[in-house]
Amino acid sequence: PHIYGVLINETQRRGSQPPTFAPLGGVRVTLRTEDGKRLETKTDEKGNFHFENLEKKRYTLDLPLPGWSFETNPRVGPVLDLTTQPCAQYYGYMREDKSSSP
Repeated sequence: PHIYGVLINETQRRGSQPPTFAPLGGVRVTLRTEDGKRLETKTDEKGNFHFENLEKKRYTLDLPLPGWSFETNPRVGPVLDLTTQPCAQYYGYMREDKSSSP
């Protein structure tokens, strides 16, 4: 079983202009199992990441990026279940949290 996905930076623009999207490279992505095991990787220059040869378990995805908010596909969420399927894909959009800036 394996998990793969992509992380994208969504930049909100002012006025009626649409947001821009850019891949987030070099971001640490961590999977945690229910029994506490941790696996880590980093996104490539296109924002892609993957974990291969995983056990048939449930995994929680962690993206520790202080100052950023994270939004995912609501059909997936941060828990990825490989107990009933051989593969899970994950797509997430990240936004810099401007509300905490001075």
